[in-house]
Parts: sequence; C-alpha cells; structure tokens
Amino acid sequence: MNKISSSVKISISEILKSFFTSKQAEQFYLYNRKNLQLDSEVNGQLKNQTVTNEYLNRTQIDFLVTFAEENISAENYLNLLLYLSKYVTLNGEFTLAERLLELVVKYCHNKSLFNNFKANALLGLSEVHSRQANWYKSFSTATQANKIFTSEKDLKGVVKCENLIGTNYGDRGNLKKAVKHFEKCINLLEGQTDLELRGRIEINLGIINNILGKFDIALANFNRALISYQRLQNHHRIAEVRHNLGMTCYKKGELEEAIAEFDQSIALSLKVNYAQLLGISYIGKAFVYIALDDIVMADSFSNKAMELSLKLNDMLSIAEVYRLKGLIQKKLQNFVLAKSYLLTSLRMNRELQNKMNEAETLSELGILANENKNAAEAKNYFDKALLYFQSIKADHEVSKITMRLSECH
Repeated sequence: MNKISSSVKISISEILKSFFTSKQAEQFYLYNRKNLQLDSEVNGQLKNQTVTNEYLNRTQIDFLVTFAEENISAENYLNLLLYLSKYVTLNGEFTLAERLLELVVKYCHNKSLFNNFKANALLGLSEVHSRQANWYKSFSTATQANKIFTSEKDLKGVVKCENLIGTNYGDRGNLKKAVKHFEKCINLLEGQTDLELRGRIEINLGIINNILGKFDIALANFNRALISYQRLQNHHRIAEVRHNLGMTCYKKGELEEAIAEFDQSIALSLKVNYAQLLGISYIGKAFVYIALDDIVMADSFSNKAMELSLKLNDMLSIAEVYRLKGLIQKKLQNFVLAKSYLLTSLRMNRELQNKMNEAETLSELGILANENKNAAEAKNYFDKALLYFQSIKADHEVSKITMRLSECH
C-alpha cells in the first residue's frame, strides 16, 4: 500500500503524489479548480496560497473518490479508499469512514484477486463499529476479515484481527477473553520484528495490567510501546501511549505526573486531529482535577469531553462524562443531581455491556450512598461492584471496595 505520513493533516498534493500520476494530478486540479476551497484556518493565510497546499475536507474527499474511480487502476483506487477511510476514522468521521470501507467491500465482492483489500476493509469496518461500541457488528466484521486473512496466509492481518477482538473484550470488561486474544497475538508474532503491531499489543497489555493494579508492569508495557512508536514517528500511537501513561499515574496517585502525560497526549491529538483520543484525554484530565479538588477545571474539561463525544457519537465516553459530572456534583454536595448523573452513567454502561465501567460507577454510587448515611443502599452497590472486580482478580480495586464496605454502618 502507498504510504503517506500520518503525523499531520494530509494535503491534496500528498494524496495526489502517492496515488496519481503527474498527468492525472493535473487533470484533477483542472476539473475541480472551481470547487476547491482554501482552508484559511489551517494555513493562516488566504492570499498567494496555491491549491496544492490545501488540506482534505469532506467535499474534497468526495471529489477525489469520484475522480479516482474513473481515472486510476483498480488497485490504486482501492488503496486510496482504504487510506482515506483510515484518515477519517482517526478524525472521528465514522459515517464517512463506513461509507468508504463499504465501497471497497462492494467493489471487491467475490473477486479473489482483491481478497486482501476486502479483508482490510472489513477490519476497518470492525474498528469503526468498535469505536462506536457496536460490538455485534465489530465482532462479525473482524471474524469475516480474519477468515480471509487466514486463507491468504496474511499473518499480520490475522494479528490485527485478534488484537481488535481482544480490545473489544477489554472494552467490555471481559479481561480473561481479552488476554487470551492478546496472548495469541504474541504467539503469532514470535520471531517477527513488526514494531507497529508489537507496540499495539504492549499498549493493550498495559491497559489490562493497569486495570488489575499491576502499575509497574503496565508502565513497562507502555514505555516499550513508546520506544517503538518514537522510532516509527507514529504520533497517533505516541498520543495513545501518553494518555495511558497518564491513566496509570492517576491510578498511582501521581497527579502532577498524570497531568503532564495527559497534556502531551492532548497536544499531539490536536496536532494530528485525533478527535476521539482528544475527548478521552479530556476525561482523564478531568478525573485528575477532581482528585485535586479543582472543580472549576474538572468541570471545564468534562464539558470539552462531552462536546467532542456527542459530536463523535462516542457512547462509552458519554457514559464516562456522566460519571464525571456525578463526581463533580458530589464534590459540590449536590447529592440528588450527583446520583442522577451516576445512575445515567450506570444505565448507559449496562446498555453498552461495559462491565468494568459499570462496576466503577456502582462503586461511586456506593460512596455517595454512604456519605448520605444510607448504609444498606451503599452495601448493595459495593457488593455488586465487588463481584465484578473479584471475577477479574483486580486486587487493588477489591481492597478499596472491601475497605469501603467495612465503613458502611
């Protein structure tokens, strides 16, 4: 596949250089010159700006796809669709990503020559569905992709599918199944030197270890991934690692270090327009400010996170922001409103089948009930949360909840 740097916003000229001949590029400019608009916000200037420096927007992507379908080879056309789908997925434009990927699947249909393109498109669809917590569709398309990659003896494709399936289980709080798929990835990668794929597995194992309270092991996972992605200069992945380092520091109670990591993640996410991660890092930073009793900053970042999450239809993040809002209102001693936010978060996490976030919200409801001198209600919430954390052997969380249960009276 043609490669374009994913570390910055992509310009029309970069796309044309990678997927079109010089003559085709000239034809594209001539055909679409009247429709191309300068992005004054990005470029910072309007005068003396040539069309070759402008950045991709929705209209330009539509023009590119229409032009490419008629003017370049089938292989280049499919490569272009896959690349554009990845670009818009990272930008949080999931509806457009899904449409581009479905174009690839439809074009390939049952043509064995294009099996690899079809498998990559199905994997892309699985990722899009995963980011929107549409678990059934994500598992289905990942399984279809895996079958094709296996038949094509594409080891890296199989690893990507197994990793995504593991990630889905992890996002739903089923750590046992998640680890099973990640371990399968490690076995498949034995003897391989693919820094990108190994980095992905390290991040996911780090997230699991962070949940389990194995913070030093998690930090080692993340730092190994960071070294790999720094070597690759993959700023999207570096931003992800920084976010996860921030989450680990937060759980360890190293709050200033957590803010520093989140700041690096946010700066990189803004640089590469990684919208979904940006919202998640805003959430992480808001949690830190709650721990620091800085309610003004916590509320500000929770509002930023909600705005982005609603725009992206990121339901998992929306549920987390409701939990944040509940904690903020609890700090302000608005207990009725705090409980309403937490119950809304609980309902959404149950609908999304996110067992871990459900348990965390149950624990927060238990703390709130205990502060309101409602010991029976608190115990009910704590008992339910405890069952989940015991089931995944998260000793760190089990200890905290057990201590809270002892305080119920």
